[in-house]
Amino acid sequence: MRPQMLFDHFNQTLFRLIEEEPGFHDELKYFRERKARMSEICRLHARMDGRLHRARIEEKRDIGEQDRMCHLVLLESQGFSKHFKWREGGDPIDIECRTQGYPHKTAVLARIDGVADGVVANLLLNTGIHHDLALSIPRSPITEGRTDVRAQFLTPKSRGGRNPAPINVLIGRTDAVLNMTTAAKFTAPNPKSFALVRDPAARFVDLWRELGMDAMLDGATMEDYLSDPNAFRNSMPEAARLRLHEGMARSLGYTGDVDTNMPIGKAQRAATSVARGFTLGLIAEHWFESLVYLRRLLCWSQREVEYIAHPSNPNAPAGAAVDVMFGPPQTAISDELRSKILAVNRVDAALYKHFNTTLWRGLEREAQMREEIDMTKAHLQHVLDTCEPLLHMMEAEIAELAENGSGSERRCARMLVPVDVLSRIAQKRKSSRWSYE
Repeated sequence: MRPQMLFDHFNQTLFRLIEEEPGFHDELKYFRERKARMSEICRLHARMDGRLHRARIEEKRDIGEQDRMCHLVLLESQGFSKHFKWREGGDPIDIECRTQGYPHKTAVLARIDGVADGVVANLLLNTGIHHDLALSIPRSPITEGRTDVRAQFLTPKSRGGRNPAPINVLIGRTDAVLNMTTAAKFTAPNPKSFALVRDPAARFVDLWRELGMDAMLDGATMEDYLSDPNAFRNSMPEAARLRLHEGMARSLGYTGDVDTNMPIGKAQRAATSVARGFTLGLIAEHWFESLVYLRRLLCWSQREVEYIAHPSNPNAPAGAAVDVMFGPPQTAISDELRSKILAVNRVDAALYKHFNTTLWRGLEREAQMREEIDMTKAHLQHVLDTCEPLLHMMEAEIAELAENGSGSERRCARMLVPVDVLSRIAQKRKSSRWSYE
């Protein structure tokens, strides 16, 4: 049968059945009028995506019935599936990830000077070891004359194989910038890339103390310095100057000169260029929101974002606890001092603002965030209670357990060793399917 004949047959059959159906034309008219009304009523919601529709329905208890109907009407089929799972009390990760595929296996973390991002590096590396993924093992020393990933890291290969394997968990070094443009050439497909940033003013104050700037500048105070940074240029090493000014952006690839009078527009363009290479900027001051969002983006389980929330953990910042990861700086920062610091770190300030805005824009589309944050804190308390005996051990004992222990002791120990130690353990694992050259 020709296509036109088939079409004519079904068309004639349809309209014959319609003529036999009582009240059909009145119902069709009502449907069209209702559709036109709904289109007008729901026009303000039409540009929202599925996640935002669900967040409005599932988070807002006082949403009007008309708005609720609009969000339901505009949900696509996958969104409906997730919404029904939510109504049945499903876990957010099961809802978001099992509905649409499998967990992402590829994560990239760029390390930032002056930001205590060791916890993120440690949990990513531990997850890579647990699933026996191809990891970035630091090369020592860095290969001279090359600037790509293979210059900084050993090459993973299947045991007995000859060809390089794509990296699944790529964690940048603290002593070299990770080039995000070239990194994608060495990772598995569709990597999720991250960096942890913190309040630039707080970072500046803490770094000033760490570098011993008061003594370095013969007693000049921070206020003295900020009044005219260029006047002290010859009184300090250039390396210290580069760390103090735009140090976060420099860790992520920014190469501009120190410009303490940079126009705001130029700083914003520079920050946007740097941020373009990342899926998400994690915010230290919004740690738990960042951690949960990271988990959802990677479709990882609760176990895969575990860490030991205690100041004895060498990967964690001072003052870390179950309810807080990054506390305020040791020295209070007045509004006047903050303004002066940000004025000479405009790229860092713009980068922090960009990542902060992006994070909260994404969180607006997420449902059940508060519940999951509370669950995460409760789980971290359980982890801390389980691992508490190891907090009283010597570093050498912990390292031995991390390499040769078993069960929960080994798991706890691996969360308590620095990233460089954990990388060496990963490299020497005989049970791994990977070798590193």
